[in-house]
Amino acid sequence: MIQLLSSILLIPLAAVPHLGKVPLNQLPEYLLNGAKCFASIATQLDDRCEAAPVATVVYLTLNVIFNISMLILLKRAGALLAFIANTTTFPLVLIVFALPWPLLGPSKLNYLAFISLAVELVGIVVFRCFDKDRLNKIQIHTAQDEDTKDAEKPLLIQDRPEADCAKPATS
Repeated sequence: MIQLLSSILLIPLAAVPHLGKVPLNQLPEYLLNGAKCFASIATQLDDRCEAAPVATVVYLTLNVIFNISMLILLKRAGALLAFIANTTTFPLVLIVFALPWPLLGPSKLNYLAFISLAVELVGIVVFRCFDKDRLNKIQIHTAQDEDTKDAEKPLLIQDRPEADCAKPATS
């Protein structure tokens, strides 16, 4: 609700030179044409408004799913990993926008998007596998010894079947 209200209040920024491309006197017509396009009513000959409602609903749905998944990641993995994972969205968006979308069409893709995505993904894997604080928290968990009530033994990461990184093979 706050985002809707702030978006409505910030609409006039579209008329500010170098921020928006719509003159202030054309802003109401621009908004009306956008609403008509959302209702699949083309206002110009080259408008492709037939897919606008579906594209908007898909965008809103994916945006909500993304935000919920980021909150879950923040809760379970911590702020640093959530931040690092969030940085991968930029190269992923560049790659996804290179696809032919109904209202946008494809954009040019630079090889640097793939390189930056690869570097960030390697960084996430290295962070998850070798984060000493996370590994220490896992090792601190204790399991009650079956034979003696007072004896506690540490639960090592090797004892956990759900460990994130595979342990090296020993012979």
